[in-house]
Amino acid sequence: MDELIESLKIVLGSGFVLYLKIHACHWNVEGEHFPAYHAFFQDMYKEIWKSLDDIAEQIRQLDAYAPATLERMSQLSQISGDNTVLSAREMMIGLFKDQEIFIGLLTNAFHKASAIDKQGTVNFLADRIETHSKYRWQIRATAKRLGASI
Repeated sequence: MDELIESLKIVLGSGFVLYLKIHACHWNVEGEHFPAYHAFFQDMYKEIWKSLDDIAEQIRQLDAYAPATLERMSQLSQISGDNTVLSAREMMIGLFKDQEIFIGLLTNAFHKASAIDKQGTVNFLADRIETHSKYRWQIRATAKRLGASI
């Protein structure tokens, strides 16, 4: 159980950093297709923001406390923050890589939950994996249009 709890805490911290990075992309994107990118990032960050509460509740259901400070989220995250203002193309490349990392973290937690027969957590994580796989596909398709091969 402790391994699953720790894995979910890493998912929460990494998801929090991913949320911030996508929100920063929403704020700072520029270029010819600004309205589409701006809306795309907004839809993504809003959905991820809601999921953070759900991840924390999964941790609480396992009778553990969810991390709740920026410092702790940063320590737990496997996704690194970035203060650089990027082009839309660079944003897509970076977010694609971040989605890959996040899907890996979700998959790791999924396997830990499966191993101890926590079916509700398994179902929750399967849904998150599907959502982030869709984001990865959408980002890849957009990056192609920007001339990036990922």
